[in-house]
Amino acid sequence: MSNHRPFGPPGALVAVLLAAALLSACGGGDHAASRDDSSATPLTATSAIAPLFDDEGGMMPSDPAAAPADPAAHTRRARYATEAQADQVEAAMGTLSIPVRVAPTQGEVSAVELAVTIVYALQAAHGLQADAPVFVRGADLRLAAATADRIAEAGYSRVFLVTR
Repeated sequence: MSNHRPFGPPGALVAVLLAAALLSACGGGDHAASRDDSSATPLTATSAIAPLFDDEGGMMPSDPAAAPADPAAHTRRARYATEAQADQVEAAMGTLSIPVRVAPTQGEVSAVELAVTIVYALQAAHGLQADAPVFVRGADLRLAAATADRIAEAGYSRVFLVTR
C-alpha cells in the first residue's frame, strides 16, 4: 500500500484553498475594476429577522405583528414566532429545537394529544431539557394555539406558536 498523496501534504491543500479564498475576497488584486461602478450589482432589500432569544438565551418579547388576528388563536403565554424566526432558530439549533405540526384528526383532543406525544418523543430521542424551543405549526391556528398551551402546561418553557 502506497503512502503517496495526490495533493501533497494535507496542509498544502488547505493553504492553497485558503489563499484562493482570500484572493477572491479581496477582489484578486485588480483595483482598477473596483473603481468602475458600472459593473456593480444593485443591492436588494432584505428584511431583518427579529431574534427570539437574547445573547444570554433569555426570551425576547414576541413581535406584536406575529400575534394571530383571531383572538381565539392566541396562546396563554402570548409567545409567537414568524415562520422566518422559527426557521432561523431551527437551522441554528438543529435537533436541539422541537418542531411539531398539528394536523386535524377525528377530534380536537386527539390532534392535540398526538402533537404533545410527538414533542415528548423528540425530547427523549434527542436528550433535550424542557427549555428546548418548541415550534408549533398548523393550518388551523386555534388548534395549534390549544396545542401550544397544552405543551406549555406539560412544563415546556419555550413554546412558540408559528403564525406566518
